[in-house]
Amino acid sequence: MLSYLPLSVSIKNMSKKKLPKSAKKKTGKLIVTHSANFHVDDVFGTACAVLLLEKKGCTKSQIKIKRSLNPKVWAEADILLDIGRVYNPKKDRFDHHQEVSVTHANGMKYAAFGLFWKKYGKELCGSQKVAERVEEKLVVPIDAEDNGVDLYRQTIEDVRPFTIRDVVENECSRRDPSKSVTVNEEAGEFDRGFFNLIPFAKHIILQSINEAKGYIQVEKIAEKCFKESKDRRVIILSQYLGYGFSKMKEPLVMVYPDARGNWSAKAIRVTSGQFASRIYFPKTWAGLSNEDLAKVSGVSDAVFCHKGLFLAVAKSKEGAIAFVNGMFKEAGFLPVKE
Repeated sequence: MLSYLPLSVSIKNMSKKKLPKSAKKKTGKLIVTHSANFHVDDVFGTACAVLLLEKKGCTKSQIKIKRSLNPKVWAEADILLDIGRVYNPKKDRFDHHQEVSVTHANGMKYAAFGLFWKKYGKELCGSQKVAERVEEKLVVPIDAEDNGVDLYRQTIEDVRPFTIRDVVENECSRRDPSKSVTVNEEAGEFDRGFFNLIPFAKHIILQSINEAKGYIQVEKIAEKCFKESKDRRVIILSQYLGYGFSKMKEPLVMVYPDARGNWSAKAIRVTSGQFASRIYFPKTWAGLSNEDLAKVSGVSDAVFCHKGLFLAVAKSKEGAIAFVNGMFKEAGFLPVKE
């Protein structure tokens, strides 16, 4: 027969007992990175660490972030990023300012963000394949930039892409340089800029994870459509797929219903990373629409042809396929097999 002590007695007796060390619950987790000026690498590494701890069940109040150059503070860190001159993933130490023996699969050197992602990317994404896609699209470019590696070639002098780096640098250098400030005031400005960027970086990381999941699904759909296509040069779709065919050699054009209720024929890019297309519509169609385009193309329900000659729009699927046949005739190819 079970018996119960009165509540007051139970509490009294329990209060006298000390909990064993294993039963003591740590109230929070400390992420530490360096103070002073900052870069995309440490901003995104810190944001990634916050996301990981949140995924593990930590509340906002339980996650602490410190920016410091003090080794005593580093020693207290549960996760140490971009400082300390130690890479030890078992102890969650992720610095890259010393020789690190590992590199990304493509040979790119790691920065702190990449080293953290190497250990925790799969856990954050729930899939190794998704983690690899995020690494390719987001992590590697940030690591490359932090290591001083140029990823593109300027084709127009003084014109370059506006990137995440610009967002971070704008926040890092937003104080008025004409006004003198104390060291403490400057440190405070850097800290405010850094913490302002953490929600932004978290959003970009989560967005990248969602994009990667979608990309993998699209690849599967694209592969199925390719295998079922009667003419593998022309992939006729029930919905637009923004990518998925650039890794295949045979497809030249996609035909699909667009968001405006029309049908589009769109040339596939040579690779996903460039604008050049594998084939183009006739030059005489460039920029024309409606009756003008119908007259030169012979497509009665013509709507529009982009001046870049990679996209032509008709009111019907048959019209879009007719556009493709006009393109193929210009190129000396056989018509579409339907």
